[in-house]
Order: sequence, then structure tokens, then C-alpha cells
Amino acid sequence: MLFRRHNHSLSHHQAGTPRCFSNCADPAVPWLLCQHGEEPVPAIQHLGAVIDSTSCQVFLSPDRLSNLRRRVKHCSLARSVPIIQLSQLLGIMISCLGVVPWARLHARELQWFLLPVQRARNSNSLRRVRLPRKVIRSLAWWRSKAVRKGCLFKEPERLVVTTDASLLGWGAHCQGHLAQGRWTQREAAHSINWLELRAARLALRKFASLVRGAHVLLMTDNVATKAHINRQGGTRSKALMLEAEALGRWAERHLASLSADHISGVSNREADWLSRQRIDHSEWRLHPDLFQQIVRRFGKPQVDLFATHSNTQLP
Repeated sequence: MLFRRHNHSLSHHQAGTPRCFSNCADPAVPWLLCQHGEEPVPAIQHLGAVIDSTSCQVFLSPDRLSNLRRRVKHCSLARSVPIIQLSQLLGIMISCLGVVPWARLHARELQWFLLPVQRARNSNSLRRVRLPRKVIRSLAWWRSKAVRKGCLFKEPERLVVTTDASLLGWGAHCQGHLAQGRWTQREAAHSINWLELRAARLALRKFASLVRGAHVLLMTDNVATKAHINRQGGTRSKALMLEAEALGRWAERHLASLSADHISGVSNREADWLSRQRIDHSEWRLHPDLFQQIVRRFGKPQVDLFATHSNTQLP
């Protein structure tokens, strides 16, 4: 990887690359060229971030981390805080996206608290406010070791989980494994967007042994679910935000990372079927294609012995 800090042409740097790399102790390690004429290094600090080419990760720089924690500590311990300082803190948190995993999720409580202020365009107000306990609790994460973790700047291989929800229940599949469930009366009263988001969380929990420690890609045909997973919440619906928060906190504890992508309803037939039909594990039958192969070879049987209405292969 070539990192160019000045406006020399890239070809000018590439010309000196063989000489520089011949001086590296381990040629298998990707090195960053800080500047023409300097020795290559495996990590470099740039715009408040430390870019480590060895681990393919980016971290907060020590100065930026120290500034963030100092502001968080001040706002957490003060009896009241000027709105402008809270707005500045939120801005610093948002600037950590792409550098600190789950940063957006843990900035949501403060963001929701400041929403009325932002909508009234009073973000620069000097008026002092007291932070609710739930906001103060959310700030504690920003002083934990979790903020030191870096984000990958190289897309990892992902384990795919596909989900769907209907008004009856939810369904999901992952690497040939199936899962499904039915909504309670209380759950069924929610919107379809909420049900789709809940389906994603229930599916991941059901497949916990498969997805633990993995980079997961969740496929859904619901746009709101995709958005709330990728944005780690939202600011339009409190119900969706709470469900996304529960999903995000579970994923943070059990997964390496979680992202979502859209799948068309036509391509999501298996999960859709699982969300609408119930698998009876006491009912078994041959796959219809295999049954037809047997019929073509040996002829059509006259009796489907012990078959029920749901698993019979004969008319």
C-alpha cells in the first residue's frame, strides 16, 4: 500500500518502491510509504486516525481519543451542561464513524436527547440542561476499552443470514439451517417494519452457534430493516430505534460485525415461506423431485402408506 502525503506523482513514488521494500524486515507485511525518501512504516497517523496496514484497521489517534474521553467525562459528571457543548460532543462522536466499531449505536441516546434542540435550530444555545440517567449511562461506553478497537478498512468475508417476516411469524435460513417462529399477540400489534427488524434479531439469536465471532451479512427484503441495521438505529421511530438498539447490543457482544443488504421479495421465497408456514417436525416425506425420479424408474405406486394430508405424494 502506498500512502502519499505530498503532491508528488504516484509514479515518482513507485519508482523508489523496490529500494524501500528491500530494506523491510518482512516483505510479506504491507508497508506505508510516508513520504518520498523516508523509510516505509506499517502504520501512519493521518487526520486524527492511525492507519495500520498490518491489521488492515484504522484506529483513533491517542490525541483524538484523549480529547473525546475528556469531553465525555466532563459532560457525565457535571450537574448541567450547555447545549452547545453537548452538540460538540455529539459531533465528535459522529466523526468516529468508520473508525470506532458501534460508535453510531452508542451515540444514539445523546442524539435522541438533542433532537428537539436540533429541530428548533438551537444547537449553539448556551442554555444549560441536565442529562437524563439513560444518556449518562450511554456515555460510559465512550470511556471504555471498546473505543480503542479499530475498524477494518478491508471488507471481510461475510456469513450470510437471510430473514423475512409476515403478520403471522418470521423465518430465516443460514448455510442450510432453518429457523422460524410465530408472533405473540403483543408482537403482532406492531408495524411490519418492526416485525422485520425483530425477525432479524430472533434469527441471529437462533443461529448463535453458527454466527458467533463472524462478520455477518443479513439479507432482508425490508428497506427499513436494512437502514436500521446499517445505521445502527434511526431518529424517526422510537419503537424501531429500541428494537435496533437491542439488535445492535446483541451483535456487539457476539459478532465481529454486522451489516445488511437488500434482497428482492421474489428471491426471498424460502424465508418468506418459513414466515408464513409452520414446519411440523413429525411429518416427513421425500423431496418431490426425488420422488418423481423414483416414479419414472419404477412406476407410480398405488398406495402412500401412513401418509397424511400434509405429506402425501399421491393425488
